[in-house]
Amino acid sequence: EELLSDLKQAAESSATEAPSLLSVTMRVLVGLAEGVLSTGGEKAKAAAEEAVVDFLRHVALPLCSGLAEVCESAGQKPSWSSSLTQLACELCRALCRVAASLSSQNKEVVEEAMTALFRFCIATRSTAADAKPTEGEDKVEVTADPVSVAASGSLAEAPLDAALLRLLLLRSASLKGRTLQAPRGEIAAELLCQLVTSLGQQPCSAAVGELLSALGEASREAAKRQVEAASKSKTTGEGGGALPHLLLAVAALSEQLVGFGEKAEKDAANKGKGVAAVEKVVPAVCGCISEVCTILGQRLGASPLAAIIRACGALAPL
Repeated sequence: EELLSDLKQAAESSATEAPSLLSVTMRVLVGLAEGVLSTGGEKAKAAAEEAVVDFLRHVALPLCSGLAEVCESAGQKPSWSSSLTQLACELCRALCRVAASLSSQNKEVVEEAMTALFRFCIATRSTAADAKPTEGEDKVEVTADPVSVAASGSLAEAPLDAALLRLLLLRSASLKGRTLQAPRGEIAAELLCQLVTSLGQQPCSAAVGELLSALGEASREAAKRQVEAASKSKTTGEGGGALPHLLLAVAALSEQLVGFGEKAEKDAANKGKGVAAVEKVVPAVCGCISEVCTILGQRLGASPLAAIIRACGALAPL
């Protein structure tokens, strides 16, 4: 009732801007998702889910995509009003909390929401990385951007698992083709690595095996793009790009797997289909890392080498 009252007052105020009205609507959306979907009756839950999904697909997700496009095309932090900044922050929190509420009911919508939030998070981080010093200054003054902080924090709190992270990796335009060697690709890979690390200990499963395989294949592609970029620019091409972060993600995921070693031998139940699924992809992932070394050759720098050593150490027990 409090949220609806706020919304009514905002709608009736002649001074209200569209971003302010939408910010209040985002709060109503979250209240509906977290309230009715968790405690309401069957009919109320069905009606609430339909309303939430409609709002996400027709308002929240297009808005998120539009804001991401603004950041991607600006080349620097956009000059947003305070009300638009507040809206962007509310939008990120709404996508996270609504996804959590729908995680067990509508996986398709959760995937759409997390894909949009991942893209927006990359875009907001990239604006800071792409920023150039103003005339008369030697360096860029870096300040905490509330929108970027909200996007990163919301993504960290989102209901992510191995299957969803693999989907983000495969769907993200920032982790494809030449973009892998661009600053945005490096930022996307670093963010993905952080999300993989935040998963914590993972029981072996087919989803984990598929994520591990996708990371290995992405690492191989990133190595090709690194050599390609170095050949065109006639540089050594020893560092930068997405490659080190993707290799570290392979290492992090491998280190966090549960179901191998002495403990697994004592617990026969762990030696099931999940472990078999992971064991099946390990040779292919190792093959991808071997190809990375071959592709880079003398261009293998300290950063990717350190990531390769860690990844091989993590994969060896598997």
